[in-house]
Amino acid sequence: MNFVKIQTIDTSWVDIKETLLNSTFTGYEIPKNQTLECAWDFRLYSSKEIGLVFCSEVTSFGGWEEIGVLKISAKEVKNIDRNPEIYTFQEIENFIVSDVLVLESIDGGNTVECGIKLINTNKEQLLITTSPAPGAVSIDACFSNDKFNPEVSLEFCNFTNN
Repeated sequence: MNFVKIQTIDTSWVDIKETLLNSTFTGYEIPKNQTLECAWDFRLYSSKEIGLVFCSEVTSFGGWEEIGVLKISAKEVKNIDRNPEIYTFQEIENFIVSDVLVLESIDGGNTVECGIKLINTNKEQLLITTSPAPGAVSIDACFSNDKFNPEVSLEFCNFTNN
């Protein structure tokens, strides 16, 4: 049995979750010519001048058994390269996070934290998951009509309060 937790860069999941809760998110960026269906990275910006960068990484369990795990970093916005030639910024209406859930994929004794669900004060959601494309994420958001294409069908996953 294997359990692979969300990978965090230069901080802990506890700190990232604390940053998410009660934060107001006002915009996001993705690479130009990409959509929320499949983006190499997804950058979510808060009114507190904090940026969260989401991507994924392939985890192998041996043989042909592999799955993506969500990878997150939190940085001050001033420390994020926001090159408008590479990224497209989109404003969002004050998405105030009231709850954070972790998406776990469970298959053949392997459990992988492959996404998170942010729920706002209006009970709308922002779901960030691994995508079938290695390294990428897929986003299901109340503020977007882009197609949602998670790596693992949600029917094979559980949401937890980890």
